[in-house]
Amino acid sequence: MIQTLSQEDFELIWTPIRDRLTDGKTFLNPDWRQVPIPLYLSQGMGPPCWRVREDPEIVDEFAPLRRTLAEFGIQEICCGSTTGSAWDTYLLTPDQDATSGLNRLTSMHGEWRCWFSREGNWCLLQREEGFSVLGGSTSFMDAYLRHAGGMDAVRKRFEDYDIAQAWEPSWDPSWSKWRARTYAEFGWVAFDYPNQGEFFERLPPVDEVTTLWLPRLRSHITLPLPPRAQEALPERWRKVAFAGHLVAHAESQ
Repeated sequence: MIQTLSQEDFELIWTPIRDRLTDGKTFLNPDWRQVPIPLYLSQGMGPPCWRVREDPEIVDEFAPLRRTLAEFGIQEICCGSTTGSAWDTYLLTPDQDATSGLNRLTSMHGEWRCWFSREGNWCLLQREEGFSVLGGSTSFMDAYLRHAGGMDAVRKRFEDYDIAQAWEPSWDPSWSKWRARTYAEFGWVAFDYPNQGEFFERLPPVDEVTTLWLPRLRSHITLPLPPRAQEALPERWRKVAFAGHLVAHAESQ
């Protein structure tokens, strides 16, 4: 269920609730705990959690939040601008069909979006850099962390998102200071990306790739890659999972 809110209804009912929760950038209650969540609620589906699950799959990043909302009996949430009056503001059920359905109505990207409910015990802020920050009361966040597998799993999930370069600040070393500040917001220290060091020895010409390296690659793995990448390797091989890639950006010093 998705219902478009008029500016009058948003300002009368929802703006006072929102303005008690956030100034658009931070949460106003100093006692609230907060955690990062990859992507936005309208996107939901993220890359595999290699270090959180033994059998990683594409995951619904917001499944723990949905389960928490259900536990608190919250069946209606508001999505609107973080400050000012309403534009593209909606009431909807917190199920995945409804939240992802907003992408068919409007662009949901950008830090100007927040999600909350009448109860006023939680709020989700979209950050411009492609992730969200969830804050809430002690009881709400305790329930969320229980559904998410604990704070360690939340941190590993965010680090997976970072390592996989699905997070914008991982694209370029110039983001290193901003990245460090982001981790510090949650009491964490940003890790060094793996395999920092030398650049590639050389870039082989196309004919060498075609005649030498590609046939060797095809002798070892199935191309195109199947949906589960580990199935591309020979059955007799032993397999282990690594977080991230063999080659990643080096942070600026």
